[in-house]
Parts: sequence; C-alpha cells; structure tokens
Amino acid sequence: MPFKRISETEAKNVDPGHFLQSTLLWTQKPHVVNRRLLAAVQKFTHVQSFPNNWPELILPTHLQFANNVKRLLENGEDFSKDIFSCLTDSKELESEQTNVTIYLRYSMIKNPIKTFAVYDAVFNDDVNNISLTAVLVKEDVNHKLEVENGPIFYIKYNVKDNMQLFINDDDANLTTNDVYNSFWLESVLLKKVRNWSDIKDLNLNQTSLREVDIPFYNEIYQRLKQEYGLPLAKTWTECTDPQKFVFEDVAIAAYLICLWKADKANKFVDLGCGNGLLVYILNSEGYDGYGIDLQSRNIWNRFRPKADLREYAMEPSTEIFMDANWIIGNHSDELTPWIPVIASRSKCSFFLLPCCAFDFFSRFQRKGRERESVYEEYTKYLINLSTASGFEAKVDVLRIPSTKRTCLIGRKCTSMDYSAISVKIDNFIESRRKLSNEKEFTARKEVKRPILEKETKESIAMTIFNKLLEIEPANYVDFPSKQNWICGGELDLKDCASLFDTDQLNKLKSQGGGLASVLKGFTQIFSIIKGKVRLKLPTNCNHNEDKRKRKKVEIKKKLCWFHCHHPNNCPLKTEDCPYAHGSHDLLNK
Repeated sequence: MPFKRISETEAKNVDPGHFLQSTLLWTQKPHVVNRRLLAAVQKFTHVQSFPNNWPELILPTHLQFANNVKRLLENGEDFSKDIFSCLTDSKELESEQTNVTIYLRYSMIKNPIKTFAVYDAVFNDDVNNISLTAVLVKEDVNHKLEVENGPIFYIKYNVKDNMQLFINDDDANLTTNDVYNSFWLESVLLKKVRNWSDIKDLNLNQTSLREVDIPFYNEIYQRLKQEYGLPLAKTWTECTDPQKFVFEDVAIAAYLICLWKADKANKFVDLGCGNGLLVYILNSEGYDGYGIDLQSRNIWNRFRPKADLREYAMEPSTEIFMDANWIIGNHSDELTPWIPVIASRSKCSFFLLPCCAFDFFSRFQRKGRERESVYEEYTKYLINLSTASGFEAKVDVLRIPSTKRTCLIGRKCTSMDYSAISVKIDNFIESRRKLSNEKEFTARKEVKRPILEKETKESIAMTIFNKLLEIEPANYVDFPSKQNWICGGELDLKDCASLFDTDQLNKLKSQGGGLASVLKGFTQIFSIIKGKVRLKLPTNCNHNEDKRKRKKVEIKKKLCWFHCHHPNNCPLKTEDCPYAHGSHDLLNK
C-alpha cells in the first residue's frame, strides 16, 4: 500500500540546511523528543543511490531488509553494506538518482514492559528533503528478536512552503506501537522537527551518558530497577519522594557499575552517604565499600547488615582512605569540594555528583557572571579544583530524576607527581580560605527535624483546596458520569503562602520542607506546574489511555479526597476511581 499524508505544518521561512540539521538530531538523539526512549546507538551508516521516488520502494523491500538485519543479529555478525542490497535493483537505478544516507539505529525503551528495544533505520535524503524512519526488528524483554512490519513514516519539507508527515497506509502498528504511534507522530514529532528547523546551530553531540556503554547501562539499570527500585519505592519509609530518591540512586548505581565494568575488585567509600541506599545497592551487587555520614538514618537498620554504613564526623582536611579505589560524593553538600582533594591524597579515583554549592569553609561565593547559573559556575569551579588536584576530570550528564545531573569523574593516573600536586592543593585551599569569612571547615550539627503532623498537613491542603474552588469566574469540566464539575482556579505558590501567617510558614519550612513540599505530598489533589497550583482532575483507572499516562496508584488503598470534600463529590463512578469512595470501598483495611 502507498504512503498517505496525515498531517502538515507551515514552514515558509525555514532554511533547508536547518531542516537537514533537525533530521540529523532526530536520527542521532531520538530520546530528546520521544520520552519512551532511554537512548539510541548508531550501529551502522551507509550511503546508497536510489531513484527519486525511493520512499515508495522501501515498502515492498522492508520485510526482506528487516530479515537481513535479524539474521546478522542472531548470528552475531557485523553489519555491512550487503544488507542494504535488497532495497534497490539495477533497473530502478536507470532513472534519475539521489544519494540517501541510511542510519541503522538501536533504540532502547526507557521503561520496558514487553519491548526492550527496537532496531530501526533512518533514511535521510538531503536533496529531496526527506527523512524516513522504518522499524525493522523488535527485541523483547527476554532479548528475543522478532521482525516488525513497520511502522514506516517520513517527513518531507517542501521548500518555502510546508512540512508534511506521511505514513504507510496499511500500517496497523501505528495505533498501538510501543515506540511510535500516529497520535505521537502528528502531535509531537512533526511539530518538534518544525521547531528545530528554526534553530541555527542545533547541538548534535551526545550530551548524556558519554562515559559509559549505553546498551550495557540500560541492561544494568533495568535489572537494578526491578530488583531494588520497584520493591523499595513501594515500601519507602523516609519522608522523601521515592520516585525521585530511590530511582535516582538506582541510576547512579548502574552508572558506577558501568564505570567499574572492567574491575569488580574496586573498593569505594561514599562520603556523605545520606540514606545509604547507594551503598546498599553496590554492596548487594558484590562491590566492597562503605558509606560515611554525620548522622545515621532510621532506614539504615533496614539496609544492614548488607550495607556497611558508618556514622562519624569527618575532618576532611586530614582524611585519607588508602584502602579505597574510588571516593564517591553523591549530593555530599559541604564535603563536595573536598572529594577531589581526598581522592588525590588517597591516590585513588573519584565520582562526584554536586548539588548544593559549597566551598571548603562556607557556601560557594559566585563571581556574579550574569549569563551563568550558580550551578554552571560551581561546576566549572569543581573542574578547576579537580585539575589542581591532579585529575583530568571527565564531565558527564546522568539520566536521573533531578535538575542537578552533571557529574565529574576523575581517574587515578599512575604518572601523578603527588608531592607537586599536594603543594597545588594547599595553595588552592588557602586561596579559597582568604575569600571566606570562615577559616576552618565546620560540619553541620546533627539536627533532628520534627515531623509535621498529619492533621496540620491536611489542614493546609484543605485551606488551599477551598481557596482554589472559590476563585471567580468558576471553571467547570464535564465528565461522562457528572456534568459541570467545578475544577477550581489557579494560584501562584506565593499567593498560597499568603493564606498562612509567618509562624505557620516557619513551621512548614522547618518540619515539612516548605509549602511546595507539603503540597507535592498530596499527589491526588494538587498539580504544581511552573509555580502554579491547581486541582488535579480525577483519572479513570479503567481507561487504557489514562493508564499509560498516569503514575501507578495503589488502587483503593486511600480514601478519595474529592468524594469526601468536594462540593460536587468525585466526578467518577466508584468502580472507575482509583481511590475509595468510603471506608467500605477500601481494600486491605
């Protein structure tokens, strides 16, 4: 069946060169637009001559091409230009020709359920301004390969006119495909390629996970997520968000295991180990090492004895760990600038993931560069510090649920002149001491933060909930089972804060982490986007599309807030609401 056009968008002022750049970005970094993907690795690149009507020729040859790819993968053979020979024949090449660059790509799924990855091919035609993508082979979660009959789609730029999206007219896969579907192609990919085409210099370089083997990282991460992440997230006892803190440490552990792939005899020390989860995962995976923190956590008892977690106050200016191969600083706060120094003095490597900006003796004092954020300036400072400590630090970006994702890796070098480096370190520290009001390192004192009472949290939530419902003019939403349901208005966080007096806000900050943190705990009720607070619309737990979009909810484990407190009650039927409509509806009471 031929291709059919399903969408188009205006593109009168687009430079053809910019369109070609945008197709290269889609080719090399599909995960930046397709959030289902973790990353993609290019396996082979080939340039082949085609007639000008080449997209139509891909359809009848697609399955043979996909079988060629599958056969090489199963036999463990290297890819070569021979696998592309089935795409054209000599008769077709008698007509006018164009050179098309073909990229064979291995695209890994971020959260695999059935499909672990797909092998697809991207065909880029710089003359006719066409970029075609064809899915070839699917790899399931058991790493079994299966030939895929598509989907096949392409974007064509008609110069000074528009961009058009075409799909194979006979492609049923586009409705339910794990990676691509027709709705996503129209609403996301085409628009994104159009927007990219307005940008003069797109960054085509790999920006994250540069220092590790991405397929190996993905394999390790998926295994650790299943073995540690999901079980721990369900039973997390800390007051922190498990979706962030648990899966962040799972990703960091996977990254470190990739760094240490060649030598499992590495011994690590995690300075400022916090809740101890990273140490627990690494110890459980057979890596020797321990974590140190100023104060123990209640959750340490859960991780022991597998995790070696030690409580004591460090004096970083004199600490040396000669039995360690790696020093880890994972959001180590005031110990952060000391990590490269301690690693150098201990003659070992280091991994550093900075968060809060600390100098040796006080908070980091920026130079006031307007075009740089504090985090960017602090990262450059740590790179300079690492250089002074004798390391040629590698900078990478992790895939973690955090805005602070830049890490530094300093590997031990056998040619280091430690006596000369020691002098440089002392001079560097002394220069920073002169800039600080504090002249000695001061560890944070142990603070036992009281926990904000449940009743206080609910009172705060109720105050803001009622205020959102009072906002005029009233907003309404229609549900299948209830019409004109009041969905309330929108408030800035600062306007929410104005509903409480100073004493209440101080109590929130000291015991609950602040108003925003308290509201984020009420995931059933509130949505906070760009500092705006609004009510979250109830979600049908039996609707397939909603199941894919929403996070997993423990069905009927909590009472429905809207059923209990909203003037129109919950707009969903009892059987459709993931929360209980009354105590009789609760499971495992």
